[in-house]
Amino acid sequence: MKVKLSYILGSGIVLMGFLALIFATPLVLLASSPAAITAAIPVRTAYTLNSCASPCTLYATTGTIALPGITNPITFLGYSTSPAAGSATLPGPTIVGTASSPVSVTLVNNLPNSALTGLSFPTLSSQPESTGLATAGTKAYTFTPKAPGTSLYEASLLVAGGKQQVAMGMYGAIVIRPADASKSAYGTGTSSDYNNEAVLVFSELDSNMFTQTSYDFHNYKPNYWLVNGKPYSATTSVIAGSPNAKVLLHYLNAGSLNHSIGSLGLSQTSVIGVDGKALKYSYKMVAETVPAGSSLDVLGTVPSTATIGSLYPVYNAGNHLDDNGILYKSTSPTSTIKYGGMMTFVNVPGTSTSNVTITPGLTNGSSPVTIGATVTDAATGTVGGAELFIDTAPTAASYGTGQPLTLVSGSSYNASYSASALTSGTHTVYVHGKDALGNWGAFASATFVVDKNPPVINGTVTRSNRSCAAGTCTANVTINNATDPTPTSAIVGAEYSVGASAAAAGSGTAFTITKVSTTNNYNTSGSPVAATNGATVWVRVKDAAGNWSAAKSFTM
Repeated sequence: MKVKLSYILGSGIVLMGFLALIFATPLVLLASSPAAITAAIPVRTAYTLNSCASPCTLYATTGTIALPGITNPITFLGYSTSPAAGSATLPGPTIVGTASSPVSVTLVNNLPNSALTGLSFPTLSSQPESTGLATAGTKAYTFTPKAPGTSLYEASLLVAGGKQQVAMGMYGAIVIRPADASKSAYGTGTSSDYNNEAVLVFSELDSNMFTQTSYDFHNYKPNYWLVNGKPYSATTSVIAGSPNAKVLLHYLNAGSLNHSIGSLGLSQTSVIGVDGKALKYSYKMVAETVPAGSSLDVLGTVPSTATIGSLYPVYNAGNHLDDNGILYKSTSPTSTIKYGGMMTFVNVPGTSTSNVTITPGLTNGSSPVTIGATVTDAATGTVGGAELFIDTAPTAASYGTGQPLTLVSGSSYNASYSASALTSGTHTVYVHGKDALGNWGAFASATFVVDKNPPVINGTVTRSNRSCAAGTCTANVTINNATDPTPTSAIVGAEYSVGASAAAAGSGTAFTITKVSTTNNYNTSGSPVAATNGATVWVRVKDAAGNWSAAKSFTM
């Protein structure tokens, strides 16, 4: 696969410029709460990615990802631990094994369009699949890693279409634990002990690959830069670290381009392993290139002076910090710094907010939406409240001024939010909580779509198969060329009323319509309309957000 090397940018100028911006406004990325909580150094936490312990079954299937600047989610190829279609994650589940013990991975091919696929474990002692599995095919891969370490698995490049499958999301991480089960990357006595860890899979994405029926890799031009399958706007924090805690970051580059990954603020940051193998002599780094297909194990220490709310960026020091030209403003009220793209943070949290849900995810704003979240606090064990903001995460000076959420049960909070004042389009909800001492934690976010644009019946409404008895007639209806201007919505229903003028929208008699393939026409399906002979019948259509079109009529 050939790519344009001009897109692999030098890291030096970008890094120096970024450092100058950071240190010119230190509170932007290292902001802290007014009061700090003294917390014990935590034990090793769970992975931030979903994991699959050996023996692991992976289903090759599809999933969707929302990207800033693109209205509709794109469909990617990936892996899941569930056979359900459309349940793939980006990246795939993290396979976890133990050194000197067999690792077993079973692949089930659930890819669409009868695509062949196979697995490859490039840095481990396993031969890549070369013939490929057909749809519904199953194959078991077994290998015994000799030592602990971190590496990638991916779709086999030896199978036809393999490089496209990898570029479209078929990859994931493998973490091999030491046999002595110690809290270290490579075992007791290796100077690789840690308190917290996170798997960070870096990748890039050319959105044109997902919209073109025929894609030429000579034109490969990534415009989105992802960490764990998300652009910067979707997630800002991957792992928590208390003061003095050692944080193990597993860097994996699943992309086609090299990425120079840097970190700021963590002390004694060292590379301790490369491509699944421990280094005899570790070395310190500020930024280090992770070649395509390679991995690094990096160990850093959170400063002893860190306070609740401190953020330590981990970012691509050798590329633009944007997503398709979109830049995200900093949270400082006086700063003009903007950034995005392949960047995330190590944080010292007050509270942890996750699982933000919005119901319904598509609304016309006439009814409130319900916003829910899970809010917990590891340091004090008590959450002091939660709040939400719409579209813009506020500055620290605005904390406490958002719409409050109400405790429902356990760690579940929710709020009823009126979307009536919002414009049509995608909106982001930011939710965070505070602990018992008043320290606000980091934001979690989710999006929903407001659609105030009604569908339109562009053509006529006609009847067919009319049948009359005793002055009452029934007929099938064809609605010609009805469209919905909002791409994320769709026409889902219809109603009719009888009279000299149309009844109010939503007050008519519902009837079932079915879209005619490849057209914007809709026909009744076992649901004819009824009216007296010669009466005027008015018909409307409704979209998924609940908007009704203007009415059009025909004569029975």
